[in-house]
Amino acid sequence: MKKTKLFRKSVTVILAAAVMISGVPGEFDSLGGEKNSAKKVLAEEVDETGTTANATESPAESTGQAVATEPAVATESPAISQFQMQASSFSIKNGIINMNNTKYYKVDAFVSGQDYIIGVKNENGNTETVLSTEGDGVNTFTYTYRVDSVGNKGLGISGVDGYTMFCADSGVTFESTSTAYSWTYADSKLSCSDGTNTWYVTFNDNKFSCTKSKAAAAKIDIFTGGETLSRCITEEPEEKKYVLQDSQYETPTFSIGYNKDITIDKITWFVNGQEQKQDDDSENASTAGKNVFKAYSLEGLAYGVYPVYCEITGHDGTYYYKEKSNVINFIVCTGVVPNSFVTFSDVHEEFERIGYAIKSVMNANGGMIPGLVICTGDWVNGGTASDDELEKIYMPKIKGALGGLDTVFVSGNHESGGYTATQTLMSGLGATEDIADGIGVIFDSDSESAKVNGSNSLSNQGLVVYGINFSATEVVNQDGSKTYTYAPAITQLDQFLSQRAQNYKGELIVISAHTGLHALGIQPESLDYKTYEPIEEMAGENKYNLNDSDKMVDVLNKYANEYKMDIMYFFGHNHSKNEVEFDILSGQNITSTMNFAENTTMLQPIAFNYGHAGYLSTAIGSANNAFTYVTYDSANITRQFTRLGKDNVTVDNQTDEIITRKSVANPGSTATPATKAAAKRKNEIYILQPVIQKVQGLKQMFNLNACAISNTVNYSSDNKDITVDQFGYVTIKKDYVGSAVITITASGSNYETVSKTVVVNVIPKRVELKKEKRLKKGFKLKWKKIPNIDGYEINYSRKKLSKNKKIKVVTTTKKKIKIKKLEKKKKYYIRIRAFANVKSGSKKVKLYSDWVETEIKTKK
Repeated sequence: MKKTKLFRKSVTVILAAAVMISGVPGEFDSLGGEKNSAKKVLAEEVDETGTTANATESPAESTGQAVATEPAVATESPAISQFQMQASSFSIKNGIINMNNTKYYKVDAFVSGQDYIIGVKNENGNTETVLSTEGDGVNTFTYTYRVDSVGNKGLGISGVDGYTMFCADSGVTFESTSTAYSWTYADSKLSCSDGTNTWYVTFNDNKFSCTKSKAAAAKIDIFTGGETLSRCITEEPEEKKYVLQDSQYETPTFSIGYNKDITIDKITWFVNGQEQKQDDDSENASTAGKNVFKAYSLEGLAYGVYPVYCEITGHDGTYYYKEKSNVINFIVCTGVVPNSFVTFSDVHEEFERIGYAIKSVMNANGGMIPGLVICTGDWVNGGTASDDELEKIYMPKIKGALGGLDTVFVSGNHESGGYTATQTLMSGLGATEDIADGIGVIFDSDSESAKVNGSNSLSNQGLVVYGINFSATEVVNQDGSKTYTYAPAITQLDQFLSQRAQNYKGELIVISAHTGLHALGIQPESLDYKTYEPIEEMAGENKYNLNDSDKMVDVLNKYANEYKMDIMYFFGHNHSKNEVEFDILSGQNITSTMNFAENTTMLQPIAFNYGHAGYLSTAIGSANNAFTYVTYDSANITRQFTRLGKDNVTVDNQTDEIITRKSVANPGSTATPATKAAAKRKNEIYILQPVIQKVQGLKQMFNLNACAISNTVNYSSDNKDITVDQFGYVTIKKDYVGSAVITITASGSNYETVSKTVVVNVIPKRVELKKEKRLKKGFKLKWKKIPNIDGYEINYSRKKLSKNKKIKVVTTTKKKIKIKKLEKKKKYYIRIRAFANVKSGSKKVKLYSDWVETEIKTKK
């Protein structure tokens, strides 16, 4: 690993113990004793001489006194030329460290952006040994935990930008440019990972170091003095609907759930940033200070967006809790703008900006809200959030910010497409069931479900939104690498548009995709947002320049031209490449990506409207608090790109683009395709994986994701236990082992008919050993039976099997085996796998499970 130098000197790591000073701190665990004495214990702290020091009742206010000889903490960042690691001792009183007149409270988790002290109990258990650094003779005890925009969770020296702590075999150290090390605090252990190795912080002989052994890790405590301590809210407040200004709406009520195992010290509610005081003498008394809040202050208001949240503080026998709830926007409006929608991308956890965008639309339209909100992905920062994180953390935040407005979602590269599809289906606004793979209709104003479940979206007529999740463009190759391509989406989009074209009546078709079609840095409008100079050609990696974008343009052009369909394509994603927002109108040219690896592009005229949805965040690249607002009628579509300033008011409202609708020429009738040329065009089928391997198990289903130039694709299978439907979904029967050859045929009235095949092999599952027994000159093995196979192969040898050509091979159809006549007191290396003799096309093949290995030493 290359080490970055700190100014002129390289990083040096010295683990040294400072003078240990014993103390007799109060025990915070005594909170678990008598009920009536809990507050009293918190209110008294014992200093080093045994004298009781005065403190307030709340643990968040109690005073923790450090030892008299603690080194001073730097008030300004020193000119660092060298860091030294040290272990310094401080007293912990009731779970509090007091350093430089700042209290740090013991907590159970990191929160991004907060400062922390890292400590470990020494041998006597009464004083905390604190990890510290020394730079130019000044001691620093706090570290900033941060999650950056690419998902790394770093620990850096507080007040010193750019220096990240990490572990290596040589110990704990710092590097000025390191962003590849992820820190985790769990089960009282502090660990660091570079993606391959994991080290744990340990403490021996009064020295901090690190180890790869989790068992040898030290028990670590972390302390923070920030506003956010440990988490305690279990159920966030919620607002499910907006209200009309003159509707005599009921007083809204909000509530939160909290951890019942902690003692709550205070709950404070806020409306529009103002603390809501409790006034028991008033007829309209606020219930601030309780977990249920009836917001009398939100009665009879003028139109606007009113944020509501609460803060809660508490404690238990070990940790301190102080948490701010999600912000819930209470929306009061005068009505809904008919046939309108707002679309934006890349919120990146700046959820408050959703409310700013809604308010901007309301201010421009006399208090009316948009008919629909379309979010095109990247709601979060960091790596791709799990379904559990999306459900418990992020979706409540984004829904709270939306204030009950009808919204549909498309996933970006920071969230799960499957979860997004589920949320969109649950909204009941016309999403089709086939969006489970991330491609499909996510809103249809003419659907029965939208008419039943819609609220503000009921004002939209003749609007269909088709979503393409980022996950639908990501293909995992057999070697584990990833290819980003529109190939999986092209066929399904073509089928959808083909069905619409059969009875097209002038609907506005909106394609909402996280990724774009143009080649970054080659498109003339691909300019750096700071300099307005061209950005690097083919900027970024493949996921910013998706393969087969040209074929996607072909499909959209086909229906826009031949069937006079009104199509708009909105995307986000490119802000980290510093690309300025732009819009390309029908009739203009786009430079699309053909193949990123080959650096090939195509210049194509487009027959649809294409452009940025707007980057609603502000912190990354060219993201600068912008969104797109669209209204439409039977004759025109108006697109307005809006950028908000620091005060969240409109600062850059581009001139409205008014687009004449294509469908005006033949409203309410089925369009007739243009006359096609008689000559057959060359056709080709694209298959990313010619051989697909699955493991026997429960019923399986997956998509082949094949596509062709002609777009019309048909499938057939030669095996009744491995079937394929008209959309390319392959279904494998439960517990089946075998092979199928699937034939893919592409045709079209103006294209050649071509075919290709894909082989699907379903191998046996791994053998599960139940019993291993040593014999005097042999061994016994017993395993669980695997269905639908022909037998088991056992290999054994005195030498490691991977390096040995002299291997004994035995086969059996039973689920146990006994091997005799071996050498006694010798170790034998053994492996076992299942096999099945199957037919694949016209050939007979043998399919094997993966090996299961073990070792047995024979008896004397």
